Amino acid sequence: MSRQIVSGPGFPVIAGFGLLLVAGAANADTEASQRSYDGTSKPSPVGSSSPSSYSASGNASRLLTASGVPNDSGQLRWPLGLAILAAPGVDDLCEQIDALFGEMVMQAAGGSVSPALAEEAHQAVMKLRRLLLKEKAERFGMPWAVYQESERFLDKLDRAQRLLQKGVATPGGQR
Repeated sequence: MSRQIVSGPGFPVIAGFGLLLVAGAANADTEASQRSYDGTSKPSPVGSSSPSSYSASGNASRLLTASGVPNDSGQLRWPLGLAILAAPGVDDLCEQIDALFGEMVMQAAGGSVSPALAEEAHQAVMKLRRLLLKEKAERFGMPWAVYQESERFLDKLDRAQRLLQKGVATPGGQR
């Protein structure tokens, strides 16, 4: 996977980063552009439910929004810092998190979330958090605010995982 930030003579890394922001993440590389941070839709991860399949009931977006997670029709809206994070395995991990949260939303709408699924989502989010913190400690290649936004997003995913795990009451008042 190759990601390029425009830099070179006369362009310090931060200026290159600024050019990346202006040009859009889609120009960074195709894998990073799949994680949407600007509100545009992205292709569904291979092997996962498409956004329309788990938002057909209209619950996916509402459940994620109610738990504080930015989303577009039930599809996670990744912040810039995680969309361009250049650690090995990040793209696969983000696709896994997308799929796990999609499945948790479907299960929560039906009443209860499998504890094993919720734990898997929690572990995936923690792994992504560790990759972000490692990048921050070793490279500090992004502005501080971008790291903070990414950490807040991961906090929201943690909170959403806990809320979804508790389940959602059905209209009849049963779980």
